[in-house]
Amino acid sequence: MGLLQRDDSSSEEIGDQSLPTFVLKLTMDRCKFFPAKPLGILGGSIDETESELLSPGERCLIDIKKGVPSMIERWANDAGNSKATGWVKLVVPVSITCRIVETDTIEKSRNVGASLLKGTELLEVCEPPTYELKLLLDQVKFYPPKLAVMDGTVMEAEESFNQKNNLLNTGEKCWVHLRSRVLALMETLQGAIETNGEKKNSATGWLRFAKSLPVTCSIMVIPGVTERNRKGALMLECQEIIDIQMPNSGKPTILRISERSFQSNQDLPTLAPRPERQRVFAKWLVATYGVEMLSKGSGVLDVAGGKGELSQALFDLGVKKSVILDPNPRCEGEVTYEIIKEPLDGDGSRLTDRTDRVGDLVRSCSMIAGMHPDQATEAIVDTSMRLGVPFAILPCCVMPKLFPNRRQKRHGDPVRSYGTFCQYLLDKAPMGVDFRVDHLYFQGRNKVIYVTEMNPRCQFIEKKRKLEENLGAT
Repeated sequence: MGLLQRDDSSSEEIGDQSLPTFVLKLTMDRCKFFPAKPLGILGGSIDETESELLSPGERCLIDIKKGVPSMIERWANDAGNSKATGWVKLVVPVSITCRIVETDTIEKSRNVGASLLKGTELLEVCEPPTYELKLLLDQVKFYPPKLAVMDGTVMEAEESFNQKNNLLNTGEKCWVHLRSRVLALMETLQGAIETNGEKKNSATGWLRFAKSLPVTCSIMVIPGVTERNRKGALMLECQEIIDIQMPNSGKPTILRISERSFQSNQDLPTLAPRPERQRVFAKWLVATYGVEMLSKGSGVLDVAGGKGELSQALFDLGVKKSVILDPNPRCEGEVTYEIIKEPLDGDGSRLTDRTDRVGDLVRSCSMIAGMHPDQATEAIVDTSMRLGVPFAILPCCVMPKLFPNRRQKRHGDPVRSYGTFCQYLLDKAPMGVDFRVDHLYFQGRNKVIYVTEMNPRCQFIEKKRKLEENLGAT
């Protein structure tokens, strides 16, 4: 059976018993770890097995205790980590060979029907081969902290790479995905952005450089999996970035981003924990818009403000005026802001058309902000465009059942995922208004969609001016 040979003399001691074992080879695509026990669960599809109770192609989950710390170090920080379930979905599947305790029957998991096995040790780990690639980096897009996509042109590929794969030629376009040390790459490229004339496409999030940067990286190639995108660029997985040549007073400097570049986690840029996200958002608002602008009129309209953490953080940073708009505010003690116990829906006209203090506060806001405002997310965009004021939102819940009529602009499919929801919001930008994208440094959904200033010729602002003129005339 290939490399797998039956070892009848092998056994695993468990308590007072000595049980026979067999060897199994599988393609592992996910894993889960419990460091305190310690315990690891390895999931994948069986390639070869000595057991008559198992067959190739069958799914299995293997419990294993030996070598868990090294497995955690190797796989637990994979970009596919699910905080909800604890499973780590490997970006690149790994072929492993392990020893399994032999039993008379095989139990099945209730959820996915996978065979439940008890492993004793890993015998072999075979990861995809890596090759060195040099490219000219034209643009980059970040999805911190999990992914960076580098778009470039091949300068030179390792000779053995093309001999085995016949994929890359000099001058060919490729997309290289980096799924570790993403924040470190952002910090490294900051110097190039500042000195190299960065240009950002606010609609797509790409950072394009005025002059391409030479980059050397180590890439992984998966036979039968490596493919091209719709534009014909080859999609490659990056194991590490070896060096980036950045302009520095006319002389290139070499910076290395790899596992060896960082001696401890303290060397890495860190993401703020979830409880700090309101403070991070407040600092970003002040840095983006300025205290003076945010303090105009009735101040920031904090939609779905909840406990008032964002408004309080803004107050501590010098923005002394804000208004919480929330049907169920949970503010406690003495507050430094106005509170309106109303929801925001539609284009906000239900509130802005009011002639009382509520209408005055909403109409005179300096901007509209929303940290994970759920049902009010799209309403913030529509109200902002109607009033002609900037907005900044961090989308979270999509709620497709509550909003079944949302359709993607490109092909008319329903909006059901977080990614399509963000694109749906970006597509709402009217002519003359520039919707932008940024990412904040905190854990969780940290993409912010925002507008910094409104084009004075925007059709929505023209309508607002006419409305104000008519009200003044009456």
